[in-house]
Order: sequence, then C-alpha cells, then structure tokens
Amino acid sequence: MKPNAPPVTCTSFGADQAIAIWDAASYLLDHASADARKAGSNLLETICGRQDLSLSARRDLYTSMSRPCSPDLIPSRVRALVALADHGRKIDFSDDSALPTVVPWIVPLYDSLASTRAKNKKLGKPYNSSTPEEAAFGDLFQLIVDIVTLQRQSPAAADVESLLENLFVVCKSTHVTGDIKHSLAVFDAIISSITVPSSSFSALLDVLCSIHASIKSLAGPTSRVVRNLAKSKSQKEMVGLLHAFLLETPVGPDRNLNVTRGAVDIFRDLVAGYGQEGMPSLSFDLLISSLQHATNKNDGRIDTDILEVCLNMLQGDYLDVALQYNWTNFVLVILTSARRVINPRPQSTDTASSKANTSDDVKSNISAHITRIASSMEATWPRLGGNQKIDVLHLFMKVHMQLTPSQAELALRLLSVQKLCHIGCTDWIPTSWELMHNFILARDKTPEVRILALDIYKDAYRTEDASSIFDAEGFTDALLHNFEEETSATFLRELVSFLVTVALSCDEQLFKRLIDVLTLQMKADEIKEDLSPTSVSSHPVSHSIPLTNVLLPSLSNVSCLGLVRIFLRSLVGHPSINPSLVFEKLIDIARSPQRPCDARLSALKVLFRIRCDSAGAIYVIPTVDSSFLINVLSRTIDVTSRQSVTEDSSSDRKPRNDSQSGRLSLKEPSSGPLVSDTPRAASESRAVKWNSPVWIGDESNSLPEEPLDDPSDRTFAFLPSSTDEQSEQSPRILLPVNFWVETVIALLQREKNWDIYSYVLAYLAAQLMNRELFRNSMPQIKLLRSVLCEQIKNESFQEPHGWTGVKKGDIAVCIFAALTRLIGFHQHFAKSEQDETVRTFMLGIGSWEATARGCIHALAVCCHETPLSVTKSLHAILDKMSKVMTRMHIAAHILEFLALLARLPDVYVNLRDEEIRTVFGICLRYIESSREQRYKAMDPLATRSASLPTRLSGGAKETASTPGASGASAVDANTSDDLSRYVYHLTYHVMDRSNHISWIIKRLVFTDEAGKEVIEEQSQVFMDFMQRVVFSDLDLAADPYCVKKKMHIGNDFVNIIFNRSNKEVAFDTILTQFNFVNVVISPVCRVSPKEVPIHSIEDFYQSFYIVKVVSKPGFPELSPAAMPKVISGKNLAAFVRLIALNASAFSLVSSRGGEHVSSWQNRLREIRRLRDRAFDASVGSSDATVETVYVPHRRHTKAAAVQVEETPPAQGLRANFGAERNLYIDNNVFQNLDFSRWSNSRP
Repeated sequence: MKPNAPPVTCTSFGADQAIAIWDAASYLLDHASADARKAGSNLLETICGRQDLSLSARRDLYTSMSRPCSPDLIPSRVRALVALADHGRKIDFSDDSALPTVVPWIVPLYDSLASTRAKNKKLGKPYNSSTPEEAAFGDLFQLIVDIVTLQRQSPAAADVESLLENLFVVCKSTHVTGDIKHSLAVFDAIISSITVPSSSFSALLDVLCSIHASIKSLAGPTSRVVRNLAKSKSQKEMVGLLHAFLLETPVGPDRNLNVTRGAVDIFRDLVAGYGQEGMPSLSFDLLISSLQHATNKNDGRIDTDILEVCLNMLQGDYLDVALQYNWTNFVLVILTSARRVINPRPQSTDTASSKANTSDDVKSNISAHITRIASSMEATWPRLGGNQKIDVLHLFMKVHMQLTPSQAELALRLLSVQKLCHIGCTDWIPTSWELMHNFILARDKTPEVRILALDIYKDAYRTEDASSIFDAEGFTDALLHNFEEETSATFLRELVSFLVTVALSCDEQLFKRLIDVLTLQMKADEIKEDLSPTSVSSHPVSHSIPLTNVLLPSLSNVSCLGLVRIFLRSLVGHPSINPSLVFEKLIDIARSPQRPCDARLSALKVLFRIRCDSAGAIYVIPTVDSSFLINVLSRTIDVTSRQSVTEDSSSDRKPRNDSQSGRLSLKEPSSGPLVSDTPRAASESRAVKWNSPVWIGDESNSLPEEPLDDPSDRTFAFLPSSTDEQSEQSPRILLPVNFWVETVIALLQREKNWDIYSYVLAYLAAQLMNRELFRNSMPQIKLLRSVLCEQIKNESFQEPHGWTGVKKGDIAVCIFAALTRLIGFHQHFAKSEQDETVRTFMLGIGSWEATARGCIHALAVCCHETPLSVTKSLHAILDKMSKVMTRMHIAAHILEFLALLARLPDVYVNLRDEEIRTVFGICLRYIESSREQRYKAMDPLATRSASLPTRLSGGAKETASTPGASGASAVDANTSDDLSRYVYHLTYHVMDRSNHISWIIKRLVFTDEAGKEVIEEQSQVFMDFMQRVVFSDLDLAADPYCVKKKMHIGNDFVNIIFNRSNKEVAFDTILTQFNFVNVVISPVCRVSPKEVPIHSIEDFYQSFYIVKVVSKPGFPELSPAAMPKVISGKNLAAFVRLIALNASAFSLVSSRGGEHVSSWQNRLREIRRLRDRAFDASVGSSDATVETVYVPHRRHTKAAAVQVEETPPAQGLRANFGAERNLYIDNNVFQNLDFSRWSNSRP
C-alpha cells in the first residue's frame, strides 16, 4: 500500500472478507511509519463502520483499537469506536467497561486540539468547531457518556477516578465553552449512573464550583449537575464540602475566587430548591456562618452572590426554616455584603482597599439585591418575631438608600415604638445619628418619610431633660447644617416648627445660631423663576395676568414664619429668649429686596401688628382694621364691563360702586387716562384685567399662629420714667422701634415691589395710632413726617402700574391717612413743620379727587391740635374748598369743617369780612347747586346728573347718588335725601353772621322758572335765627350736680362711649330703637394694669385718645372721626362735642323717614296758618288789607304799608328736605322777611 493512498473502502467485500483484510493489515497499527499507522487507522475506521459484523469480529476490532496510539490517530480511533458501538447502541464487544480504552485518549486529544487552537489564534483565524478533530473530541465525550450510561458492565472505581482526573485536566485548562459543556455531560452521567469515587468527590465539587461561578452561559447545565449531585447518596458529603469551601476561605486571594463563588452559587441553588424531593436539608446557622466567612474575601462578585443566597432564604420553603432562628448574624451577613453601597467611599487609601473597589455594575447589582431583600422582608414583616424585627430594623437603617417609602415607614414606626433614640436606651446615640443622617437630612427621601423620622426625633428630644443632652451631642447643629439648601417645602415646614420649640429652650449661643440660620435665604428660591407680576418693572396693559401666577410660595417664607412664631412666643413666658434679636432679623427680611416677596410680606405682617400698652409693654394684635385703605388698593374692576369708568369721560357719567370695596371711586383727571383715545388703545383697554396685591384675601390668617392677648412682661417700647419702678422689676428688653421706623421710611422711598409698597401704605396709618409705641423714635417720626410731606408736595411717591387698577390719587389717600395719624405727634414738631403739615393737607383738596375728604377731616383735627398753623393757611384752605364745593360727595365734609371752624373763633380770628363772606359763599354755593339738582330731578327731560365728578375712585366712602337718579334703590334714595337735608341744615349754622345778614339774605332769594323771587322755608327760618338769640337752662334746673344729663334714657340718637376696657365696643351694646351713632373714645394705647391713674387736669391734657364714630348700617360716614382720629385730651371735649351735635342733627333728619320738620319750621308754619286765618277773616271788608311790614334788619321799627294780593299765594316748589313756600310780592321781597311782627303785632 502506498503511503499516500486514499482510504480503502470495503463496501464491495463481505463481512468475512473485510475481517480477513483487517487481519492481514492489522500490523499497520504498530508500523514504524506514521503513514502506515494512519492508513491502518483509516482501514480500521472503515471496517468498524460496517453494520453486518459479527460479535466476534467486533470483539477483534475492539481489541485492535485498544492498542496505544499516537495523538494524531486518536480522532480516527474515536470515530472507529463510535461506529463500532453504533453510537452507544451496541456496546457488547467487551466483557469489561470500555472506559480504560477511551480515557487515555482525552488528554492527548485535548492537547493536540489546544495546540491547533493556539496556532490558529496566533494566525488570527476564528475558532472553528466543525473541524474533524473538534468533532472527534465532542464524539469522544459523548462516547464516554454512552459507555457510562449504556454499557452493562459498570466501570471500576479506578477507571472512573481516572476519567474524572482527565476531565478535571480539560476543565481547568480549556477556554472553550464546548469542552466544559461536554465535561458537564460526563459529570452528570457519572453522578446519575454510577457513584463518584470518594477520592475524586472533592475535586469534582471544586470543578463544579469553578464552572458555576465563571461560566454563566452554562448556568443551566451546571445547576442540573449540581442538583443531581445533591440528590445523590453523596448529598451530605456535598453539603459538608461546600461548607468547608466557605469556612476555610482565606482572607487573601490565595484560593481561587471562583471556587468560593461557585460554592455560594450552589448554596443558592440548594436553597432555591429546598423542600423538593431528594434535596438535602440545610442548617440555617451553619449556612449563615459559612456565608459570613465567605464575606472575608471582600470581593464584590462574591458579595453579590451571597446576597442572592440571602434573598432565596427569604423566599420559598426555606423561609419557614429561617423564621425559626435568630436573625442577628443573618442581617450582619447582608450588611457585610452590602458594604459597597452602604459605605460607597472607603476611608482607607491603601492598595488592598483600592483593589476591593468594585465597578458600578457590581454596585448596581448589590443595590438591586438589597432592594429585593428589603421587599421580601417587608412582605414577611407580619410573620417576624420581635427580635427579628429589631434585626431587620438595623438592616433598614443601614441600607436606607435602597428602601421604598413603605419600608422606611415600617422601620421608623418600629423605631418609634421601641424608643431606641431615647436617652437611656442602649446605643441611643448612634441610632439617633443614623436617624438624623439617613432619614431626616436625606433629601432623596420623600417628605413623608423625613417628617416621620423628624417626629421620632422630636419625641425623643422632648423627653424630660433630653433637650440639653441632644443639643450638647450636636444634633441641633446637624439640623441647621446646610439648612439653606433644603428643597422640600413640606418637610421644611415641619423642621422649622420643631426649631421654633428648640429656640424656646436652648442656650443663648445656640439661639443666636438658630436665628441666623432661619434668616438665611434659601438657595432654591434663588433659582426659582419669579412669576409674580410685581417683579415686572413694566407690565403691558394689553395683557391680563392670570391669578394662578400671582406668587409662588417660597421656602424662605417658611423660615420667616418660623421667626414670626419665635417672636410671638418670646414676648410672653420665655425669659431666656431675646425678642429684640428676632425683631431685628424680621426687619432685615422685610427691607431686603433680594428676598422672596411672600417672605417679606410675612415679616411685614407681624411688624405692622406690633403694639404697646400704656406702660410700654409690647404685644401683637391678630387683626388690623385697615379695611378702607385695603379697599382703596384692591381694585379689580374690569374695564370691559358696561359699568366701568375711565378718566376721559364726561361729567354726565353715572356713578358706579366698586365691586371690591363697596365705595365710589373718584379719580383725579391729572393722574392720566388708562385708556387712550386711539382705537388701538381702546381695544387694548378692553382686555385689561386689574389685579389686587397678592396679600389681599389672606389677611384673616396673616399670622402663623394666634398671638397671646397678654402684653409682654419684659419687652417694652420704652423704659418707665420712675427709677423705683425700674429697680423693682426684672431687666427690661427694649424693642428697637426706631430701626423699624427707619425701615418703613426706606420702603416708602425706594421700594419697587408693588405688593410690598402697597402693604406698607395700607397698614402704616393703623400702627401710627399706637402713639406710645414710638415714644423713643421721635427723630424717625419727624423724618417720616418730612418724607410724607415731601412725597405729596413733589408727587414723588411710587406710581402704580396700570395692571393694578390703582391710580396715583389712591396712593395719595394712603399717604394722607398716615400723615393724619402723625398729627398726634405735633408737640414734637417745630412750628414750621406743623405749618408744612397743614399746607400738605391743603394740597390734598383739589389736587386729587380721592384725597379731598380725608384732607378735610385731617384739617378738622388740625384746627384743634395745631390751630396756629391752620390760622396761617386758613385763607388758602377756604379758597381750595370754594373751588370744590360743587362736588356733592365732599360738600357735606366741607360744611361740617366750616361748622367746626365756626366754633373755634381763635382759629379764624384773622379773617377779614370779605374772607368771612367766602365762607358763606361756600355754603350758598352748595344751596344753589342743591337747588339746581332738585330742579333737574323734577325735569323729565333731565336724564343725567352733571354734578358728579368724572372719575370714581376708592377715596370716597359715602354713596354719591342724587335724588331721583335712575337705578337707585329705595334705601340709597332715602340715605341721599337724609344727607341732603342734613347738609342743608349745616349750611345755616356756620360762623358769626351778624355783620353779613343783608349780604346773606340777598343770596338766599332766587328767581324761579316763572321769573318770581322765591325764598325757601328753611331760609326763612334761618333769617329769623339771624335776628334772634335763644337761651334756656331749664334742663339744668333739676340737675344741680350736672350728672343726670349723662344718663342713658333710651331715646338718644347719639351715644358717647368712653371705652377703657381694652375691648371692642359692639354697636348694639346699648340696644334701643333710637341707636344711630356711637362716638367711641378710647385711649391711644391699651390700658395697662400698671398704669398710674390720671389725677390732674394737666395729665389729662397730655394724654391722647382715639375717637371713632360708629354708625348703624346704612348711615353715610360723614364725621371727621369716621376714620379713627387721634386727639389730645385737651381738645377731646370740643372735638367730640361737635361730632355728637352734627351726628344728632343728621340722626334727627334721618329718623323721620319722610319730610323732617324742625321745631322752628313748625313754628313758621303755625305763624302762617294764623296769618291765613286772619287774612281770610278780613277778605269781606271793602277796604284793602294793609299789612305791616318791618325792615328785616331792624327789630322794632314802624310798619310800612304793603299791598297784599287778593288771591292766596301760589304753592311753590317743594324741596326734598322740607316744605317751600313762594312769596309773590309786587315790591321787594325783603319787606316780607320779618316774621316776628306776625306773632307780636296786635289787632
């Protein structure tokens, strides 16, 4: 046979012939030539492939192939044996096991393949599993499996041991997964069919562990092998060896990590299959101990595998076993394995520690396993015992980052029940720190979890004598650390609430730090977009501002509210706290433009509510009565409404009530029109939505908590003047009110935020009435007066944006209100400053429509308090009033001012006759205007009233409706009618008129539409007054002590109430049908129980009082004290007397419901009736009746003859307030104006 001859085929020969050929050629297997050996092997392979061989022939062939061969011939031998055994179907060619034949082929064939693989790898050729050699290697393993499982003869233990050893060599050397897979198949066959020799069992388990750990793609086959091994007779030995692998694990990396990992993975499979048939039992304690030793490797992959074992222990049937044991070590194993996510930043920097650092993938796997373990423990929580729950609690406290909110809640509630953070409990300090860092300060937790943790800490903190210990340990400092970086408003509210309680009991150093921290601006507010319209410097009037974007809540406001609570509580009952420090911090917040608007408003709300009693003790009031000014600044009129008004409208416009305030808005033309004449501007104006300041609407809950009604016992606005009183009391804390006044001045001058500026305007006047609060702030008060006067004079105050709906005149109303309160400080002002104040009020008459009423009332107070300054400017004041007298809404106030002036001769002492006539001219101008209105009301063609101003503003409080105006309700009409008659009554009671009778009478007579001279009934009565002086003291006859006149008899229209009760007086306190007006007098400050009673008239003169007129519903507010006024005790009687007289006059007019006829008008009518009867009796006489007429300005003169018409006088026009009568006289009407002769003449 040639060396390179092709393989010989024996298909043409019979079986016997083929065997004969083999017998002849069998020597080739042992030939020296390699080619000969190869040819012999090929021949053997061909012959073995025949299916018609006898058993003896097959035995002979098997004997031949059992001879040793070179590695290059092993693939051929393998194919030959596979063919001879017909793939395991006919393994009857040997009486012994065939393993001794095939086992020696394993390692040589593998080495040959390994060499070829290495060469191909160097050449860059990919691995090819389809080569004849690779296929033969796989066939060899399958042949071994067939031999082990199908051959009847069991292999000897030595043969199995040899097989395993060869397989171990392959498994430990190969890098091809297919080799491992084939080996696993052999292992499984050995385990399933025969017994693994004891000498090889440990090595087999070692290899299985390595495969399980290193080749995850073969996890399924490996697990099947392991499970079969666990179900074998050697299961106990297997479990013991696995424990040994873990318990003997060295700390260093000497032992193969894969063995340890594999052992852990096998335990995972065993735990997962626990309870299944044939699976071994596992000791819980021994398993935990083994896993604990495995953690010594400090390898992330091993830790991940251990956590997976622990997870399986909490699931399936093994959970019942685990619940029977203590979980302390179990939790310790979990915590040790999770160390990379619990402490992600190792403290040491040596080489070993750096090598122990795992990749992010390992950490994510550990975190995922911890999350699953926590979920399993949560599901098992109801079945856990008390100690087990404590162990789980410790675990949850450590792995807090992987907990869900529900799991964290379970842990925290158990922590609360067990009171593990309370002083005296074991390890309360580390537990408290874990609670602090892992839950309270962990901003990645939900607010609910953090709040629950904070509640637990608060419970521990509030136990007896615990607060100081917690503070000393630094827990409060930890709460304050990075406080400004907090982002959760919900949690911050709870934290600040707790810090408030801490502040009330901590030492001075901690208190200062706490206050400083609460004052910090939160960083979250710095990056938050401010959607408040007040932050926009100019807002286009063509766009409306949605109310939802008015102001977003800020975190700084939460902190500020905490400061407010501390301040409120520090006033009463907390001697260790310095409220002055908190007061200054609140001022810093209020004046800082960098702070969020709502935080500044919260500070302003408490600052403007600070008051002091008569002894200087500080307290805070819950609400402030500034409704009038609030309504002025809270305009929300929609100009698209039919009832809306604009500045450029004509005078025939109908008045309209403000939807917010219920008052009329009288706007000055000089403030500039909101709507332009151009069509485009008009269309833009129709889209405008006016917005109120953001603080409107929440004033009922302005403070975070209700302040105590009692004043502070150690915080004062000023020190007592008596040194004895100072020495008897504990040291007092003075509130730096002067600093607050300086802040108010700065806000008035430089504030650009409309919400802040409007709030100061609305509440400043109310606080200034508390006069004693500013006793130590006189320089600042003087500066405030100067600033207010300067802003009015130069119109330098802030002009509101168009989208606010507020006009410049409305701002002036608020400034004048504050300036009016400053009149009470006039004794501290120089004469020039008093003069300037009066001139400033004078500017308010006519400059802005809205300010006239308030300025007239302020001047009425100045007439009493600063009479010299009023006298100096009186002529200019009267000139201003004369120019606005025709404005019906302020006419009553002007006349009331003149009535007051008439009773103060020292004020008008410098007026000349022509100037006095100016006063009467004002009154007469009103009569003329009122008369014109009545005529127009009776004229069916007069459909509009031209007497009202062109712009309505929040400055007018009374309803300015005219009698007979369309659309007016019956109540409004009656009120207007009463007001008209009242004002008409006031007109005839102004100043001394003895030298001006003729001048006055000429102007009381007017010519009607028929050309006749007419004089009204009231005018006739007034003329009679001017010539008579009536005095009576009958009411004093029965009251020698002058006390009965003060008694309430039940039918008084006006009650003067002196209120020193420190409480509000209800209007119906004295409830009668005649209650119309209460004039309430109360001290400017709450009466202190320590106040020294007033014993001398000088002390009374130096005290100050608040006078306020409270009317029943439906009454217009006419009095200068409709808005509270501050009056000195020296001028109190005169001021209240005038208010009461005028209120009584209007009440008398209003109480009748219809036409009011005074006693003097009734007297006139009776005289007329008497005259008519006398005239009728003499009608039949042939002689003409001659009446005696007296010259009106002389009392006892000779009568003149006047011819009286035969027909009775025609009935003239009737006024709204009384009967009128026309006198038709051929000659001068003055000849009929002395009514006294009709009653005094004799027949």
